[in-house]
Amino acid sequence: ELPDGLHRRRRSGAAACDLLPPSLKTLMNTLPHSSALPSGRQNAPAVQVNPSFAHAYQAARVTLVCGSALIALLGRAPAADAQEGSSVPLDGSVAAAASSAGAADTPLVMTLTVPAGDLAVGQPVEVVVSVPVEPGENVSSFAVEANRFMEVLDVTRQTEPDGQPSNRWVVRLAVFRPGLYESDGLSARVLRLDGSMITAASEPFALNVVSGIVNESDPQLTASAVPAPVVTLDWRVVYGLGGLAAALIGAVIALLVNRVRKPRVEPPPPPKRPAWEVALEALQALEDADLLAAGERLQFHMRLSEILRAFVGDVLEIPAVESTTSEIETFLRRHQQDVGHQGAEIVRILEETDLVKFARFSPPDELSLTLYLRTRAVVRELAERAQELAARAEQSERVPDPPAADKDDAHGGVP
Repeated sequence: ELPDGLHRRRRSGAAACDLLPPSLKTLMNTLPHSSALPSGRQNAPAVQVNPSFAHAYQAARVTLVCGSALIALLGRAPAADAQEGSSVPLDGSVAAAASSAGAADTPLVMTLTVPAGDLAVGQPVEVVVSVPVEPGENVSSFAVEANRFMEVLDVTRQTEPDGQPSNRWVVRLAVFRPGLYESDGLSARVLRLDGSMITAASEPFALNVVSGIVNESDPQLTASAVPAPVVTLDWRVVYGLGGLAAALIGAVIALLVNRVRKPRVEPPPPPKRPAWEVALEALQALEDADLLAAGERLQFHMRLSEILRAFVGDVLEIPAVESTTSEIETFLRRHQQDVGHQGAEIVRILEETDLVKFARFSPPDELSLTLYLRTRAVVRELAERAQELAARAEQSERVPDPPAADKDDAHGGVP
């Protein structure tokens, strides 16, 4: 007797096996059934097995076999449906399906126009391809058959004169090795309007590629040439000449710079004219101007004062023109030895001209002429005194110093 749980499992396994097809039921019936686990060896002693464990083992075995059968049935059902659906065309016409299948297997024939002549290595060649396709069908994937050295660079579709796409394509090919290259033709993929894909192929063709550096099919070595002298440039000589040229240029530049920087020796200026000559010429020009006759008393006295101031400044080397009368009087006192008693006369003349310049005093013409004559007399006397002093200084320089007295001489060296 089995427990209620094992009875239920056994009944569920039996119900699942009833659902199997007759072939699988036959397979299940051929499987051996045992109420106990098999022994490891035939001559092994019999082992008493728990009945509950034996029934559980049988139930698991049955469940495993039934599950495998169900999975196999579920996998075969979609394949059978697909096989049955493919055998029957959608439109119900078996002849139409057979004709479309035959058309898909037959490739389209393309025509090629290959330029004649030899090609250079890497030179692109344009091949015109004509594909008999209907408007709207797509052509792509151009490839060279049975030759791996030919390369498709690009593909361009030509257009008709009215602007519509034509059935001609320009395929640019190139070969990068010299030699004769034969191909089984070009191939392309054509997408039909009904969604089917077919192959278009062309006739075989060949390209002859020549090298740009080898112009003979069987080049041979030429005879050895006669050795020719090779003249090379000695850079040491070039560098030496370059250094000499740079030194010469530097010397010329230095000479020019020194000549430009060297100060020019100006000729000595002419000797300075004596102050009394300049003063007497200015007094003569004042007399010739005849300012008193023209009524220009102020102008007359101003020019007379300027002439006397310039003369005193040149003789005594003092800024007499820019100084006042009192300042000039101070300078004259310092140079009393040079001007003598004429210093007081110079101060009096300047004071009288200051009266006319600053006090607007208008003396008579006779007084102005007298003042002019006094100025001329002062200039002459100072000129004579300056000449006399210069002569004395020159004579003192010419006279040698007396010899030194001998200490043993009682008279001191004087006879």
